[in-house]
Amino acid sequence: MSKAKQRFEIQLAKIKPIMLQAKSKRNPGQWLSTNNARTPLFNLEALSKMYGDVYNSKDFSKIEKQAKEIEDALGDVDHYVVQSKQINTNTKIPKAAKEYFRSKTNEANNRLNQLLLEENWLNGKRIAKMELRIGRAKWMEDVDEVSTICDYYIKEIKEIEQFVAQTSCNFTNMEDHVHELRRKIRWLSIYPQALNGLAKLVDRKTTPKYFEKYMVKEIINSPFNKLTPDAALTHHIQFYKENYLALSWMIAELGKIKDAGLGLFAIAEALVATESCTHEEAEIKALHLLGKKQKSTLALLEDASVICQEYFSKKLLTNLLVK
Repeated sequence: MSKAKQRFEIQLAKIKPIMLQAKSKRNPGQWLSTNNARTPLFNLEALSKMYGDVYNSKDFSKIEKQAKEIEDALGDVDHYVVQSKQINTNTKIPKAAKEYFRSKTNEANNRLNQLLLEENWLNGKRIAKMELRIGRAKWMEDVDEVSTICDYYIKEIKEIEQFVAQTSCNFTNMEDHVHELRRKIRWLSIYPQALNGLAKLVDRKTTPKYFEKYMVKEIINSPFNKLTPDAALTHHIQFYKENYLALSWMIAELGKIKDAGLGLFAIAEALVATESCTHEEAEIKALHLLGKKQKSTLALLEDASVICQEYFSKKLLTNLLVK
């Protein structure tokens, strides 16, 4: 059996029982949200995103669209749950703002439950159709697949660098710049997990001193940065370990900035909806409610700009692949 086909089947085999378990729950969407359903969906989306491009296949593109749709809906629920928890623990935040987020959480959860039913995720039919699509594929030989996926990586990296060049790393919008950049570079880290042994890390013969900044304990020890190559394969996609860890550091740091920005925006959003004020006025009030440790949107954008300027000026993404 094709190793590529097995990669899809591994993720579908994780998703199917989770969905069947959710079916028996009173609130399937909420249960999925608290039982890590997003990880295999992310991996399935990553595989179909990559293979849809590599094979120019409508079947894979269809799977990507469907996986993304449900993963996005789960992400909306997770977002409002996280923000509600943050808001509920802050005694300074008005009751009306807290009620607003409880309502938004329920709305997101209802949309997810509706999607689960309409798209046949809970009864196994959606998974069965995906299995049929995967079964129709004509898979490449391993050596050809590795070469083609490496080309895909190079193309993705160039597109990310073009995206960054448009702003010169002077970010002015949290969603369109910081969050979008993190989404793009995060896929480069998700693909190797989903490829299940096709990728491996290679140490550089000499490591420039500027890599030290990125070699922090939580990054080095992260299970997501432990790529175990499949010994049965004769060809692998190879990444320089130091560059791969630096990429992981960037994803993590941009994630912290994004989360801080989303937290601030969430409270401002609730204040705009429940009080008579503009978004600018609401952010000033939100900053006061969150305390001195909370940075403004402008300060967070400056932080993101600084780390990105350093990272991309060193061409750490350009030189990720061992060519």
